[in-house]
Amino acid sequence: KQWYQRRVRGIMLRIAIRCTSFESLFGLLKAEQCPYFYVCSHQTTVLFRRRDGVLCADLVPTTYGVRNSLKQEDIEFTMPLAQELISVETLEQENLDTNEDTGDARDFLDS
Repeated sequence: KQWYQRRVRGIMLRIAIRCTSFESLFGLLKAEQCPYFYVCSHQTTVLFRRRDGVLCADLVPTTYGVRNSLKQEDIEFTMPLAQELISVETLEQENLDTNEDTGDARDFLDS
């Protein structure tokens, strides 16, 4: 039982150190003494930074569950990479539609 208690204490100490480190870094970010910092885990990475005077967190990758939780908490978020992807797909579709009108697939391949 003693080895288990030592192990639990060690884990709790590591968690406390990480929490203190995070709070210190976040405080530096809020005080504008640190431009950014990031936190990595085996599943995700979060970059904390200021954008136009506002504190932001960039989270990658996201999942449906994470986005749903943010929505439920009324936390605003954007998905700029998804918007870029949609824009590219829209442009590609417009190009296909334009080339379909001419009926010449070689013009599309040459462009």
